[in-house]
Amino acid sequence: FEPNSAVYVASNEEVDFKEYAEYFAEILEEVEQMEAKSLNSISLEAALELIVNKYESMSLEELEDENISVKNIKTMRNLLPIFTECLSIMTGGDAEDLPLKDFEEGGGLNISGGNHIVTSTFGVTVNKFYNDLVSKYSRTLKTYLSHEVKAIQCKSNMNTNTPANSHKNIVVHTLDKENSSEKFFHADVVIVTLPLGVLKKMHTTLFPGGILPSYKVKSIEKLGFGNILKLYLLFTDAFWKDDNESESPNDEATWLMCPSENLGEFQIFLDYSTVTQDPILLAFAGGKNATVLENIDDEKIIIEKAIQSLSKGTGVSIEILRKKLKCITKTGWGQDPYSYGAYSFLHKKSGKLDRKNLQAPISIGNNEHNLNNVYFAGEACHSSWAGTVHGAIDSGRNVAFQFLKEYDML
Repeated sequence: FEPNSAVYVASNEEVDFKEYAEYFAEILEEVEQMEAKSLNSISLEAALELIVNKYESMSLEELEDENISVKNIKTMRNLLPIFTECLSIMTGGDAEDLPLKDFEEGGGLNISGGNHIVTSTFGVTVNKFYNDLVSKYSRTLKTYLSHEVKAIQCKSNMNTNTPANSHKNIVVHTLDKENSSEKFFHADVVIVTLPLGVLKKMHTTLFPGGILPSYKVKSIEKLGFGNILKLYLLFTDAFWKDDNESESPNDEATWLMCPSENLGEFQIFLDYSTVTQDPILLAFAGGKNATVLENIDDEKIIIEKAIQSLSKGTGVSIEILRKKLKCITKTGWGQDPYSYGAYSFLHKKSGKLDRKNLQAPISIGNNEHNLNNVYFAGEACHSSWAGTVHGAIDSGRNVAFQFLKEYDML
């Protein structure tokens, strides 16, 4: 978090988040070293609890040696929900499901370039990519949109009523959403880029006949797939800013954090006005919080929860906030049938090997040359950058070269 982030442990009482982040980071290193010597693995949630318990059990003399006051310890306890919510937003998983080691996959890797705010919507970006693709490869490549994949199977395993009039070994069964008709594509090779959330929920129907190896099925089930919910709130003015406060540069993010131990409440808000110049706050919820909020059908209740959190943190009354709020928009992926979540995370029951198992290509059907013919790509397959856009892109490149090399097409 940026130095200009604001944290409120009670109405209008602001604390130095960076100071407490340093405490947590320091003790987390000690707990990690302790776990390295132990045969028993603990969750990240248990580690964080150990951190606070260690401070709370110190004598006044020990606290004085550490230059920590009793008030610091109380504030740290109050900030614990913020840390766990930050972790949920970063990984998509809850601290109780995250391992102590390697929970932040890809952290600290040297990736060139700075931060960049993408102002266009995802749909605009995808459409531009699609149009560029079509204009460049229209003579050699056909692209089908609005076709929902129902199953990927061997031609030899299909029933006689299903079209199989091709020498190609794989049949991709799809539903054309535009006219609600079935369509079958015959292929030599298939590259699967379905989100892990879809694979977790539907791998038995997507790959009928038990064609997925047991090791791959186990890894699909063991890896975690997180959930994120975002609520954009447009107000009449930026009430959270001091009148004398200078505008933050576009490359700095201001966060408002209002800790709560209750599930289904917004705790973290991003000041979006530094990007849009409009008085917008973006409320985040991750993991269980996101799931609870997403399951609320009444949008008014979700808005009210955000307003209550902001009122509790900033001290502005609920009535005033209701009047200042102009409109909202919400995005969530937990119930989306094409994702069933946001991005993958390393569950405490899984490990790096499960990412490799998920990515490993397989051979199905009567494969004459015993070559792999089903490949897997996506952020969940990347061994270092899982849960990121650059991980998804790099995974696709890796699989492309893997396929070309195996088929001697380089």
